[in-house]
Amino acid sequence: MNTTRSPSLNIPLDRILPQRDAVLRGDHFAHPGHAHVFTILVPVDFSSTSDEAVALAARIGAPLHARFVLLHILPHMDASDSETDLAPIEERRNKALAKMSSMAGALRMAIRDAPYEIRIRHDCALAGIVHEALDTHADLIVLTRHDDPSDAAGWFDPAVEYAVHHAPCPVLLAPDWNDQ
Repeated sequence: MNTTRSPSLNIPLDRILPQRDAVLRGDHFAHPGHAHVFTILVPVDFSSTSDEAVALAARIGAPLHARFVLLHILPHMDASDSETDLAPIEERRNKALAKMSSMAGALRMAIRDAPYEIRIRHDCALAGIVHEALDTHADLIVLTRHDDPSDAAGWFDPAVEYAVHHAPCPVLLAPDWNDQ
């Protein structure tokens, strides 16, 4: 057990960065016995703030040699509904894959050969981020901020608020530098 403590938090580091088994994803392989591969989940919706979230995740993940998981959530499909036309859903999925491949390319240019995964999940927008964090054993979620300008209290959109309350790991909200 790692008893080294975080200097700023005085918490054992193994509580912050727990050891896990080997990971095999895409072009990255961590051998058993090597340090844990820190995983950063970045849900994207292709807004300008999504780009900010990917850039922030890259700045955080580079010194950690992190693995990045780019996630886009599409509406949940009900397979029992024979009336559902799958063509528009497939078109949205293909467009999302193309955009995410471009984002991943930018990530790999920023961090040479950064290990990454592209995931599209058909799920509820609220729970999808939390489900993916559990499935990928994410250590950090970097979300985009979408404030509702009509909300004077300044609450975040429901997906962000749900993730903050239910995620199995810390959630970091990327600032919208365009508002600065």
